Amino acid sequence: MVNLKQSKGKTFNRVLLVFLALVMAVGFAAIGNLIVTAEEREITFGVQLQGNLTATNTLDKYTVELTQHGRLSVSINSPSAGGIPSNSYDGAYVRWLNASGIEIFSDGIPYSGIRMPFSEEMDLEAGTYYIEVGRKRDGTGTYFIETGFTSAGNIDTRTHNSIETAYSLSPAQTVKGYFTYQNHIDFYKCVLSEPGRLSVNVNHPTDIGIPSNSYDGAYVRWLNASGIEIRGDGIPYSGIRMPFSEKMDLEAGTYYIEVGRKGSGTGTYFIETGFTSAGNIDTRTHNSIETAYSLSPGQTVKGYFTYQKHIDFYKCVLSESGRLSVNVNHPIDIGIPSNSYDGAYVRWLNASGIEIRSDGISYSGIRMPFNEEMVLEAGTYYIEVGRKGTGTGTYHLTATFPGTTTPAPPAPHICIGDVNGDGVVNVADITHLKRIITKTPGFPSCCN
Repeated sequence: MVNLKQSKGKTFNRVLLVFLALVMAVGFAAIGNLIVTAEEREITFGVQLQGNLTATNTLDKYTVELTQHGRLSVSINSPSAGGIPSNSYDGAYVRWLNASGIEIFSDGIPYSGIRMPFSEEMDLEAGTYYIEVGRKRDGTGTYFIETGFTSAGNIDTRTHNSIETAYSLSPAQTVKGYFTYQNHIDFYKCVLSEPGRLSVNVNHPTDIGIPSNSYDGAYVRWLNASGIEIRGDGIPYSGIRMPFSEKMDLEAGTYYIEVGRKGSGTGTYFIETGFTSAGNIDTRTHNSIETAYSLSPGQTVKGYFTYQKHIDFYKCVLSESGRLSVNVNHPIDIGIPSNSYDGAYVRWLNASGIEIRSDGISYSGIRMPFNEEMVLEAGTYYIEVGRKGTGTGTYHLTATFPGTTTPAPPAPHICIGDVNGDGVVNVADITHLKRIITKTPGFPSCCN
């Protein structure tokens, strides 16, 4: 029985010891948690603060208030004596948190700690942010922290991240955009009231501009009214090179320019659009021999190749055998390229649409000014002018051939008689007739 009591006593003591150990562990854990969640400190831009990570104080938290959009920079350094180790598994890490305490960026987390001096920056929307400086493993020591801020300047802070919320641009208008951690895409709306050349220019400022020609730079996409891409720049590899300048020949309609960031690229940029009208052109469709434009001998017409339109047909009716001459040239402003793989070609077709000759087909396009002729029998012929590759722009075409022209109206014929009734035909009758014609609309051209 004694042995049993002693055994029970030993068991009780063991349980008591385990219980006390658990209580102490929980107590230390609670104390540890209170120490880790250090008191937040507000930090002023340009003012250096000193922090100290110890065995009991393992984390410092700093509050940053941004009243406007801009670039927040954080610099940390450690003194040579008593400073926290640099680039060490026992060094320090940095975490950037949003207003909800969610991490948006970190440094020195996975492996060794941050390298001193440490300097990083982020483009952010206006709001509240937190900077955490914590120790890794057994790292302790003092450090100095300083923050800086560069405003993004006068930007439109509204959201334009879809074609429905796109910013409406006018020609020659310049807008400043800003890519941040939160904002990575902007849409711009361009409405063309007539066919013409739309140009897009994108550049970046020297202070906090988005990188140029970088995998963390920017891209540009051109979309039609349905949001379907018709062109892309800086998409597959590195981003666009600044200053960026490109153009497209387009039909009248609504288009969207999408500017987006690549990778983690952030910063400001400027975008400007321009427009050059194609001028007085025939906007009807002449893309087949059935819809061909009927030319009169010696008539000059202006054609326009756009992203959407790439071929025109012209009809020439020779009233008798003779020489059909075709001249094609391009204006200096927005003309289609000359002698280029992205230029134009010319095909000559008979009444059945069968080719009887071609120019600029095999290699580069026709050289401007283009002048060629063929001796042909009387009949109907078609001249097909088409674009090569991605060639777009305006051109002028003139065709001369034997044919019928609209006859000029006959000269008015007036027979003079005894108009005034004085029994004599003389100058007085002419004067009297002039008076009648002047005062009487629709007076007959001949009087008996």
